[in-house]
Amino acid sequence: MALRPWLAFPALLVLGSALDARVPTARQSTLVARENEWSRAMHDGNVEAVAKLLADQWTGDYDGVRIGKRQILKAVAERRFEIHRRRIRDVTIHLTGAAATVAGQDEEIGAYLGRRAGGRHIWTDYWGWRGGRWMLVASQSDKVLTSAEDDDICAGERLANQLAMFDRAKCLPR
Repeated sequence: MALRPWLAFPALLVLGSALDARVPTARQSTLVARENEWSRAMHDGNVEAVAKLLADQWTGDYDGVRIGKRQILKAVAERRFEIHRRRIRDVTIHLTGAAATVAGQDEEIGAYLGRRAGGRHIWTDYWGWRGGRWMLVASQSDKVLTSAEDDDICAGERLANQLAMFDRAKCLPR
């Protein structure tokens, strides 16, 4: 499976009513600002900015492929991905002491290694309060498959899952 880290990077540039029409708290606003910095840095290929946002032990799980901070920084430096258009929706922020999750959905059009890529994704970013600032400690994203992709991709994956007695959440039996 090709590593497609660009698929997971949420841009909260248009938060609008994503916080359930509530006025965001100062901590929520700060997290939205960090998410915007994360997205902008990824879009612009700014390795230094990405490195400042990620905790040293950061891990990303993108469509079942796990990567670390060093791998994502290399992908950013090599400009392996391009994001042409992204629409974010259903953003939620949960805060618990020095930890927070920011979750949502997106629809993206872009390219990975020069080939057209994109789709709908659900994602969660996990933030921790460290050294007086919010640091991204983990990210997760999964592609939400369309009916055509489900027929092409998940049919084989369902069979493999049945044989292994393991069902992946995104390819459950119909």
